Amino acid sequence: MKYFLTGTDTGVGKTYTAALIAQAWAHVSKSAAYIKPMQTGADSDAVFIKKFINKPITVKTLYKFRHACSPHLAIRKAKSKKKFTTTDFKMQCKKEIKKYDNVLLEGAGGVFVPIYQNYRMIDLIKDLELPVILVARASLGTLNHTLLSYEALAGRGIRIKLLVINIINKNEKKYIIKDNIDTLHSLTNLPVFVLPHTMDLKKRRKTATEIIHYL
Repeated sequence: MKYFLTGTDTGVGKTYTAALIAQAWAHVSKSAAYIKPMQTGADSDAVFIKKFINKPITVKTLYKFRHACSPHLAIRKAKSKKKFTTTDFKMQCKKEIKKYDNVLLEGAGGVFVPIYQNYRMIDLIKDLELPVILVARASLGTLNHTLLSYEALAGRGIRIKLLVINIINKNEKKYIIKDNIDTLHSLTNLPVFVLPHTMDLKKRRKTATEIIHYL
């Protein structure tokens, strides 16, 4: 199983979702990896994955940039003498994908985030030819963000394997959450997996097992 995990925005729970999937893979596969193609700012995503998973799994960040901002700006502000090229970036991603039976690549921000010049996250997804796991928040406003992301991916012939809806805010009105879930499922016809707001260790393991049944 090989997927690209992206989100409708920053802070929607991409890394947490990735951690659940990676944790489940770590229990059933000897050839599994979490790959962060590009990290800006502190290497927080990979660190979180390593702490979250209680079994060995390959965790890699391919390109790191010091400034915590959009990739295109972080690259521009970098003082490295080696010039960044999208060709090298794509080749490195493809090389890593081939190494493992189960691999999850996590993008940065949403699908239209620029990586370098006019090359965007959605262009990378298209070039890597991986099906997508799309993560969205459950709260008010998610319909617009999620449907725009869905249309952008589907319009480029990118297959969306699963829509993960993350209940980030426990105080969100339940009727709004329920309608958002029902509406997104109806308008996209995608399988939907709902992540609860908080989970203890036992529930977390159960949820990790459940989510990979959709993949």
